[in-house]
Amino acid sequence: MFGEQNVPMSRKMFDKHDTDKSGCISTEELRALCHELGHHLSDEEFALALVKLDTSGDHKISYDEFKVWWSDGERRWQQLEPSEEEMAKLQQAVAYFDYFDKDKSGQIDETEFRELYGNLVEHGMLNPMPEQTASQNMRSSLIAMDKTGSGGITFNEYVDWLQTRGVFGSSL
Repeated sequence: MFGEQNVPMSRKMFDKHDTDKSGCISTEELRALCHELGHHLSDEEFALALVKLDTSGDHKISYDEFKVWWSDGERRWQQLEPSEEEMAKLQQAVAYFDYFDKDKSGQIDETEFRELYGNLVEHGMLNPMPEQTASQNMRSSLIAMDKTGSGGITFNEYVDWLQTRGVFGSSL
């Protein structure tokens, strides 16, 4: 009880919301934290917020990542709000994702990815490896985007991949 006075608020908030005690804040835990503190983000805004907070790209928020964000006081919430340019790009990403998510499952499965892959290659977003077959290129691209290994690409994984391609700029 006595030593608890020296625990920084960032650590207290992190530990409170790391409900599974994994040592990281998951997507669901971060959403709960935002909701509890009265900051309701749309799914699209949340996807972009994750990209901003998860600087390591491992799809979870470490204490170090959380501490940097939390230490910015009231500006921490402003950091999560997309700029007009980011929001416009995000809306384009949503429309693009929705177009290829033919069954509206919220995930682009392997069958849907075939069409997406062709479109990304056509528009210069993916460059096939010449030493691989088209099928091998498509499969390796799917694996690269599917960070969770679920066999499909979620919107958050898609936004994360776009970020690695510089679509949202270096300000994130």
